[in-house]
Amino acid sequence: GGGGGGPGRGPQPWDQFEANERLFNVRSTFDENLYTTALDRGALTAAQLAAAERLAREIEGKKATNLHLAEERGQAWERDYTEEERYGGVQASGGLAAAA
Repeated sequence: GGGGGGPGRGPQPWDQFEANERLFNVRSTFDENLYTTALDRGALTAAQLAAAERLAREIEGKKATNLHLAEERGQAWERDYTEEERYGGVQASGGLAAAA
């Protein structure tokens, strides 16, 4: 498991890299810089950094209407979704409301 939740609880924290190391003695070589663009924070002003942090909090704080986004943001689910609903099935265009 991992990542499961329930009504009002949302997903539980789970670190796949820690789990693989603990369970299978496999240490990840994952480097997020291979998939993202590293920012030189020294080139940004304090105002730019503050604006970016404020925008990130605003985006991450919004109630997600998509089950996957809600899970990533650690937001509580309105009901207990099955594993098929969470990871296997295609969601209707209504997002969380349509799956209820």
